[in-house]
Amino acid sequence: MRDGALYYPYIHIRDLNWLKGNLLLFDDVARMVPMHGPVPNDDPEIEPFTRPQATRGPLLRPANLWSPRSVKAQETLAGRLRADAQDLSFRSNFGRAATEAAKAPKEFGFQIHQGKLEYSLRSALRDTGLAWEPGNPEPYDLDKEYVELHPRVGEAVMSTLAVACAIGEGLGIVTHPDEGPLHRCLLERKQDEVYDAWLGRSAMPEPEGAEGRELLQFLVTFACDTSRLGAGALADFERDRTALKALLQAADERASEIIMDQGEHREEAMKAAVADLLAAWRRERANMSSFWRRFFGEGLLDTAIEFLRDMFTRRTAAATAACSAAGAVASGGAAAASIGVVASATVVGAGAGLAVGLVAHAATTAFRAKQAESESAYRYLTALEKGHVTFVTDFHAGRRWKEPAPSPAVPA
Repeated sequence: MRDGALYYPYIHIRDLNWLKGNLLLFDDVARMVPMHGPVPNDDPEIEPFTRPQATRGPLLRPANLWSPRSVKAQETLAGRLRADAQDLSFRSNFGRAATEAAKAPKEFGFQIHQGKLEYSLRSALRDTGLAWEPGNPEPYDLDKEYVELHPRVGEAVMSTLAVACAIGEGLGIVTHPDEGPLHRCLLERKQDEVYDAWLGRSAMPEPEGAEGRELLQFLVTFACDTSRLGAGALADFERDRTALKALLQAADERASEIIMDQGEHREEAMKAAVADLLAAWRRERANMSSFWRRFFGEGLLDTAIEFLRDMFTRRTAAATAACSAAGAVASGGAAAASIGVVASATVVGAGAGLAVGLVAHAATTAFRAKQAESESAYRYLTALEKGHVTFVTDFHAGRRWKEPAPSPAVPA
């Protein structure tokens, strides 16, 4: 079964490493584009991910904006907007005048391509004055296809569409880490709560613990260097779903302790949890890789040395006594030679048995180490490292990857 993700809320990918990191967690990433084929203003480095791969479809693909669920969700949203727009204060709070007053000069604001919207929703936004022709249009909007909305209305529209698409295609929802706070209804795909959450009609919910999937997104965003992975390598990457599920469970345990509102403190807590997760993995790997230290750490080497020394002493003494008793028929030199022969034969015979024991112990220790590695909650991280993903430790100093492009490159 395919395990994909929906990119929210933009069209353009703002960071190639972010995309590649999420493709380590998901089979593909879908985005809400109004058209199929190449997307205008995509960076050239993104284009290979939009092409079908040798053994499968594209890694970055369009979401289905026109499924029955998506259309129905937009029709429902259109009805709610028309009803609320009967209230003059609603139109005042979310209309053009309030939006322009809150914007910085020459700011693009929240602009949406009309091609994403079903007819009833486009009409409701236009008729109620909740959408208008942008005063500062995006530079690539050559055909005047974009409309501007109040940011919170825009978020309500995009969230409604995102949740409907995600549920319809069985996708998770992912976003770039520097986006504003996403309400729980979006992360948990709660369609009925989207509208009230964005337009302020519901009380501020109590913060809930973070989820493991969210923590793993921080991991691949801040702590993974995927520069050695191209589209082909990612398409061929074998995802061990059992291993990924085990890592997700370990991440769930750590993330559940992060109970705070979205914002800077939550982000720092997530980074700290990622650091702890990586530290636990490295400690476990260090233990697993020290095979010979564990092998001799059980005291086997010292025991073997003492055994040989004791055996040699006892056997030599016995042989010496035997040769002394036979002194009448053997010279002193012959007796000494006899001692050496007897002692050597004894040691060789015992040494062969000891060697068998050493081999058996080594095999048992190796088997236990391999079994522990195969059952490790962190084995997916080991698989990523073997697949040329590098884990970094300096992500606390600030974002490692290039800063996102300015607003003109990231329309909704």
